[in-house]
Amino acid sequence: MWVVWNPKVRVTPCYKSEQLITCSILLEGQTEEIFCSFVYALNPHEERVELWEDLKFHQNSPLMKYKPWLVLGDFNEILDTNEHSVEGHVTTTGMRDFQDMICHCHLSDMSYQGPRMTWCNKRDADLICKKLDRALINEIWSQNFPHMYCVFELGGCSDHLRCRLMLKP
Repeated sequence: MWVVWNPKVRVTPCYKSEQLITCSILLEGQTEEIFCSFVYALNPHEERVELWEDLKFHQNSPLMKYKPWLVLGDFNEILDTNEHSVEGHVTTTGMRDFQDMICHCHLSDMSYQGPRMTWCNKRDADLICKKLDRALINEIWSQNFPHMYCVFELGGCSDHLRCRLMLKP
């Protein structure tokens, strides 16, 4: 996982693990820091449990509890059965664990433009698409950046759509 930024922005890594990098960010002209957690979740749901626990720990941390927080990336899990292209998909343990983390951390999806499904197996036969990538925000982020949204779009050779954050003045 790589995190790159404009030199006019102060980025300070606060936490890193195999699936997560969290940074304190001070935008140019701002006096209050924000937090961004960049996620690249492992495939097996048992291995994502550690990621969910790390994010719950972040929520409970006095350092971040009352700050704007954005969590974005490839979560390798869907939240709801309608985020899977195959009819009749059932709720799994991995989905429930993801839902529990989001509820505990008081996160919600950032507004977005583009396709709902952000990943596709790119097969001609047995095509499967899912919403694995997302930008999650806390209520403080929503209040401080009410016009921010993300755009999911095609680009490159990945089986995932890329995500760009947009801030409307």
